[in-house]
Amino acid sequence: MTKLKTIDIKGKAYVTVNERIKVFRQEHPNYAIITSMTHFGDGECIFRAEVYDDKERCIAVGHAHEKESSSYINKTSYIENCETSAIGRALGCMGIGVDDSYASADEVINAMSNQGKKDASVVPQSVIESVSLALEGVGTISALMSAYKQHESEIEQYPSIKAMFTQRKQLIKKAQDVAQ
Repeated sequence: MTKLKTIDIKGKAYVTVNERIKVFRQEHPNYAIITSMTHFGDGECIFRAEVYDDKERCIAVGHAHEKESSSYINKTSYIENCETSAIGRALGCMGIGVDDSYASADEVINAMSNQGKKDASVVPQSVIESVSLALEGVGTISALMSAYKQHESEIEQYPSIKAMFTQRKQLIKKAQDVAQ
């Protein structure tokens, strides 16, 4: 694999999303990245990024949550920032740029700028990752209900987590409709 350029943040090397994308395009020219906004409202958004191989199989997924007022850049570009972060996480899920850290430099810088700005509506990254992993292989309503029960407290606490489950339910129903 190509050696990626890193940024040193507090003594640890992090890879930027643009570096991950460059390597992805070089090493996988026939793969695709598809993004979708899964939640938008009240100055917040959640994006989901999916990586598809040349056989149209989803091989990696990443999610990101951003709040419009959480940083200087987000005041004008929180939607774009969120989509970029989701792409970076999906590429990290593929193993691109994760020698030292799964998080991208962009995510770490954003997190550092938000330290001390506690807000109950901002979903912790660990919760997003846990729910994303739980939903990743869910393809039936019964499996979705099982995952729902495991994450019920997060669903009640964070509307954006509830939106992730709602979107998965819609995808499952679409797949069932197509199959019939």
